[in-house]
Amino acid sequence: MFTSSIAVFGAPLPSRIDDETPQLPTLSYGAQKKSVEVLLADYSRRGWIDGLSLRLSGIVARPSRPGAALSAFASDLIGEPSKGRAYVCPVGPDATVLFLSLPACIENLLHAARLLLDRTGGAAEAVPGLPRSRAITLPALRASAAEVVDALARRHGEAVRELVTFRPDPTLRGQFGCWPPFFTAEADRLGFRHDGDLDTLLERALKAT
Repeated sequence: MFTSSIAVFGAPLPSRIDDETPQLPTLSYGAQKKSVEVLLADYSRRGWIDGLSLRLSGIVARPSRPGAALSAFASDLIGEPSKGRAYVCPVGPDATVLFLSLPACIENLLHAARLLLDRTGGAAEAVPGLPRSRAITLPALRASAAEVVDALARRHGEAVRELVTFRPDPTLRGQFGCWPPFFTAEADRLGFRHDGDLDTLLERALKAT
């Protein structure tokens, strides 16, 4: 089981992402993830392994630290105001991001492991067929930065809005803040799930930090 990334979909992003969307990474990180996906699918085809690549979205909330990945703003947008600290968001309020809490991510990884163990344990007939690509884009919640602030206000009170200001970086937004409508039929069929709604995501993400 390999943890890949939605970074395999490069900028400019298409008008929607689904299981048929080509992977055209425009970051070295995404290119490296795509390379491993191809090798894993080829080795599975040859019968050397029985593998599965899981494309993760923005996992929240990671601890804030200097020099973190550019996509870490998704965690900081949640974590910093929740701790009563001011936060300057590098994307605008209309920027759209894909979120998955750390607990939901772990649940999906364990679910994938169980699928593979059932297959290697001789129960392959009870396991839904895996795609030829052996790559699954995991479900995620798509929300704007403004919607996240709204959810923070529901959780912490209206005063939290005063802690968040926006200073958009056009380059960062193009790669990480303009995710289109997102459809994961293959993952849904196989039993993978996201957090359900933003309020649940916040509760689970903040408990995990």
